[in-house]
Parts: sequence; structure tokens; C-alpha cells
Amino acid sequence: MRSLLLFLAVSQVLLVGCASTVESKSIATAQAIELANLRKLAVWKFSNDGEQDLENTDRIQAQLSAIRLGGQAYFDLLERDELEHLMDLRKMEDHDLEGFIESRSAEEMQQIFKSSEAVVYGRITNSSVVRSQIAIEYDDGVVNCLKVNAKFSFLPKFLSVHTAKILYSDEFTGSAEESYCPDDDPVVDADLLEVARERALHSFRRAVAPYQVTEDIPLLTYFCSGARLKNTFYELTSQLGEGGAVCDDSSPSKEVESLVTSGQKFATKGRMDRACPMWEEAAAKHSTGFTMPYLIGVCAEVQDNDLEQARFHYKLADEQTMEPIEVISNALVRVDRKINNQNTLGHVGGMRSKASTEWRDAQRVLKSIGLYVGEVDGIAGTQSTEALTEFQRRKGLTPTGNLDEATQRVLAGNTNQ
Repeated sequence: MRSLLLFLAVSQVLLVGCASTVESKSIATAQAIELANLRKLAVWKFSNDGEQDLENTDRIQAQLSAIRLGGQAYFDLLERDELEHLMDLRKMEDHDLEGFIESRSAEEMQQIFKSSEAVVYGRITNSSVVRSQIAIEYDDGVVNCLKVNAKFSFLPKFLSVHTAKILYSDEFTGSAEESYCPDDDPVVDADLLEVARERALHSFRRAVAPYQVTEDIPLLTYFCSGARLKNTFYELTSQLGEGGAVCDDSSPSKEVESLVTSGQKFATKGRMDRACPMWEEAAAKHSTGFTMPYLIGVCAEVQDNDLEQARFHYKLADEQTMEPIEVISNALVRVDRKINNQNTLGHVGGMRSKASTEWRDAQRVLKSIGLYVGEVDGIAGTQSTEALTEFQRRKGLTPTGNLDEATQRVLAGNTNQ
């Protein structure tokens, strides 16, 4: 019997060690917080060894033009041909952009740069390919080969049109390396340098504008089966260290376990539309343990993009544990980061949380009875869901924090009192 328990426990460990995951996509804010509110740009000529480098200027401008958020261009760029014409009329020296801006009146700057908020310019600091000989040892002798290293670096500056101050500047570098021997096709310098340039531009893109992040979110779907198995399980998994395998010992019914398992199968195939209703049904039948609130939190985060609700349910899951579970702790950190990103992005790309008339009505009632002290904005934030949960407890409703039909009816009755 002991060997059977060990086998089952080890199987459970292996299953959790290869935990199922679902993919989550979100928008991260630009790394350069100084540029968070900047949208309208003019791109001036980049230099390379004191000469104009129009090819790389075009590539940098194309990178800025290609950035999109919510299906729309993120930056509004002034056409450089038009900018060049305006600059030529004033005989501006390429190397004295700061001095040029500082010496002009606000009215003249507006004529030159139109509605642009900043000018992007700078220089190419490295664009090189270096070849070196290397000896590669094989079983039948030594072969002399060539190693090719390409490096591309550029130093952009974002200069405020209104203050003539540098808002942001940093150097971006990309590198690439390949080796080839006499029997191989030779490495083309231009191709390798292009790879290095693309890598530098990719780093630049992430620094100056929001970008999409894809993360794998682990699913917690394992229940402990029986006290003896649970003890053996913890004996084994305790050796895995922090973040090791976990199981929920809340003893759900077979029907609940079946719903959770079926939902997991759909979720891992990208079918959250089928998984979430199954988990919601399971949660209605089983209100203890951390598994159900955690999975409902995953649905709120991944399917609904309702981060406040996700945080609310992850917090419920955390409160159901007697010691920290790394997956749940990571979920709370992750969703807080996403909420901060949304707040920073504000209205850009439709990332702002959706407001609803139902939640506005609920907030008014909750505020009138002293449970809610926030703004009546129709957005189901943390304060709103916590206030609603307390209201549900007082009225004998299931304290989910969700604005379901039963809760709305009781709220409406409270309004009429």
C-alpha cells in the first residue's frame, strides 16, 4: 500500500512539475518613462562620423512609424521632407539643433515643427564588421576558419521643442556573430550587419513605446486525494524547495474535479471560452480551497482582461492557503504590474478599464451606506469589488465580488428603502 501511495504521489509531482499553462498577452509600458506622454515627433538627420546618414535615419524613422497600439499608429510623425524644407529656409546647421531651438521664439518653433512635441536626432556610434581567424579542432586535424562579428550602435536624443531640453537619450547596441570554414558558404558582411541593426532597433522600440508581452500562466488544478496520500505528497514535494508542487486539500466532489479537469483540457488548447464556464460552475459548487478562486482569477485575467477582478480572486486564493504558494504569489505580482501598466497607458489604445452603468449604480448605493468611499466612475476596481463583497456578506449572498443579477436586485431594493 505504501508503494502505491508513493507511486501516486510521485505521479502527482511529475504532473505538477510539468504544469499546464495558458498564454496571456498584455501591453507593457515604455521603458523610458520620460517619453510616456510623448506622441508627436519630428525626426531629424542622424550623423555618422560627422556626415549625414540618411539610410539609418530612414530606418529609425520607419521603426517609429511602424509602432502601433490598439490598431493605430502610436506616434504622429512630421514628414522629414517638410521639416527639411523649413529648416533649410532658416539655414540651420545640422550639428547645432539645441542651439537652433533655444534661439527661436515659441511662435517660430511652432511654425517649424508644426504640432511636434519633440525632435528625434542623434548619431550612429558604431557600424562595423570585424573578421578574425580561428582554429577549429576536428578528429582528423585542425581547420582554419573565420569568425565574423557585426556590431551596430546608435545614440538617439529626444529634444523637447518647448524647452530645448533633452528629454531622453540612451545608446542602443545590437551584435551578431557567425563563423565559417573553407567548405562553408561565406558570411555576407551586409547581412550580418543587418541582423545587428535589427537587434539595436528592437531594443530602441521597447524603450520608447509600449510593447506586447506574452506570458505563460500556470494552472493550479490538482486536488489531494485522501489524508494519507496528501501527507506522502507533501513529504516528497517538500524536497523540491520553494515553488515546488502543490495540491489543494479542500476535498471537492467528483463532479467538481471532473469540471476542473475538463476545463484544463480546453484551456491548454486555447479554448478559454469553454474552460471558464466549466470552472465557474465548479466554483459555484465548491467554495473552499485555493484552486477555484485561482482559476476564476485566470479567467478574469486572460479571457476578460478584467485585472481588478483577477486580483480580487487571486487574493481570495491566497487567503485560502496556510503558507505561501509561489504560483499564487506570482499571480498577484503579475496582475499588479499589469494594472500599473494600464494606469500609465491611460486612454492609449483602448487599454482603460471599461466603465458600466450597472457598476455606477452599485457604487452609488454602496457609497450611500458607507461601504464605498471611492469615485463613482463605473469601473470595478479593488475598492468597488471589496465593498460589494462586504455588502453581499451582510445580505446573506455569496461573497464573490461579482455584480450578478441577484446582487443587483438586492442593491435595487436597498435604493428604494
